[in-house]
Amino acid sequence: MGTLQQGASTTLLKHFRVKILECHSVFVPAARNPGDPYAIAEPRKHLPVNEATTGDIVEQYIKQRCNGPYVECVEDPPIDCVGPANVFVSHAWKYNMIDLLDQLIIMGENMPGRYFWIDVLVVDQNDTGDLPHSFWSVTFKNAIQDIGHTVLVLAPWNNPVPLARAWCLWEVYCTLDSGVKIDILLPKSEHLLLRASVQKDFDVLTEAMMEVDAEQADAHNMLDRDMIFSAIRRLDGGFHRFNLTIKKLLRKWVYRKF
Repeated sequence: MGTLQQGASTTLLKHFRVKILECHSVFVPAARNPGDPYAIAEPRKHLPVNEATTGDIVEQYIKQRCNGPYVECVEDPPIDCVGPANVFVSHAWKYNMIDLLDQLIIMGENMPGRYFWIDVLVVDQNDTGDLPHSFWSVTFKNAIQDIGHTVLVLAPWNNPVPLARAWCLWEVYCTLDSGVKIDILLPKSEHLLLRASVQKDFDVLTEAMMEVDAEQADAHNMLDRDMIFSAIRRLDGGFHRFNLTIKKLLRKWVYRKF
């Protein structure tokens, strides 16, 4: 699983950004048609790095180069690249990797001394393993509390991917239930689109943000999803309370922002 204490500095995020852009493109395997597992929906292709998702970068860059967490196998590592994590990053792997890094770099430059716990850099992506229920209900939650600050990256604004991902919802719930500070980040391009839409119809925003149903959430690893669902069911109020807790956070953010 890797460590729940290490974080990547802003300098390391910049270094990582430069390294992946040097690749120019990543190879994306053929996508299968969900209706026919033997039929190819999309052919294999080389995708420009600045269009690649976080998942693409993990599969085609990090896993190919690292035998352990990325922070421990950095090529030509910058000084002070790793430290005790003090910002936990909740994000979706379907989101654009360069956009994610840009948002965190801006935050790091505005708030010096930040070390970001971001799974793709601090967890061994070749050995994620299966984790027991106690990890989800105790260890992981305690780690978020110890880090003390969570950042949730939401995009696109009108259908935020993290709100449909089991991992992200669990991370946010652990944050809220532990009384930890949480900030929501939107990429600059999404901010512009959001403001334009809100000026026309404010209800569009609240409708988009309130569509939270954890029982419909997906996960890259179905075993992780099952363990998260098991942890949610053990909560007082189960999925109902869980969904209400996430919606309350989003409602507060919407009214504070606009």
